[in-house]
Order: sequence, then C-alpha cells, then structure tokens
Amino acid sequence: MKSSQSGGNVPTSSDKVRAIGNLAGLGVGLIGILWRTALLKLTFCLRRLPSLTLAEFQDYWVNRHAPLVRRLQPALGMVRYVQVHRLDTDLAEGMRKVRGAPEPYDGVAELWWESEAALRAARGPDAREAGRLLLEDEAKFIDLANSPLWFNREHVIYAGGAC
Repeated sequence: MKSSQSGGNVPTSSDKVRAIGNLAGLGVGLIGILWRTALLKLTFCLRRLPSLTLAEFQDYWVNRHAPLVRRLQPALGMVRYVQVHRLDTDLAEGMRKVRGAPEPYDGVAELWWESEAALRAARGPDAREAGRLLLEDEAKFIDLANSPLWFNREHVIYAGGAC
C-alpha cells in the first residue's frame, strides 16, 4: 500500500496481485476481472537444449531458474512470473497432426509488468545485472536461438466458469 495525498492507503499493483493470488479458488471470472492491472506481458516460448530431456529441462527450470527469477524480481520490477510446463502426453497429438503444426514448445514463461512505464523504469544497473544473470542461466537449459519471445497485451474473450 502507498499513501495517497488525502492520507488514505491506495493499493499498489503488487497488493492487487497478492489479493488475486489469495482469491485463486474463487474462479477465473473474478480473477480475470481483477487481473486487468498488469498491462504489459512478455511471453517467452521455450525450447530446451537438445542435450536435455523434457524432464531434465523442466526440473532445472522450476528448481534452479525459478528461484533466481524470484530473487531478481525486485530489480526487474515484475508483478507476476508464471511457468507453463508442457505435459509429456499424446493428448494434443491428433490436433497437432490435423493442423500440420510443428513440434510443441517445451514450456512458456509469462512475465508481467504493471505498465510499459514500469518496465522502462526498471532499466538501471541492478536491472541490467539481473538481465545478465538470467541470460547466463537461460543458456544452460534453453535453446535461445529457437525460443521466440515478444511483448503483448491480453484480450480476454472468455473468462467464465470455475478454475
């Protein structure tokens, strides 16, 4: 919380993110309504290094890289970081084949900032060092040349129903 000019407390985006996390059991409709504060998102579609199995890649990503991201979060100014791990199953094989789709990504990293201005504000020496450390670690398990990333904004089409 930060103080307003009138002396009251105004929730920050971080407060809102914590509140959303606390409400996760209430259903995606409510969460979708509340989540609109994080306006800028980075999507990073990951392919593992050829030397790693899917299980090795996912283990490193969640148990080694995720704690590093969490530790560096203050310098980066992110308000949310999510890892989406591909399931090692044939459930999507038919859908992939009928579309002529390529092999699936091994995972997707989603990083959110409150705004473009918040991302730009996190570009000092601490943020540059954090970025260097993350890139150095990513090279240990991600095939960076084959893992596209881009900034985006979500357009929620359907957010009803229970989680």
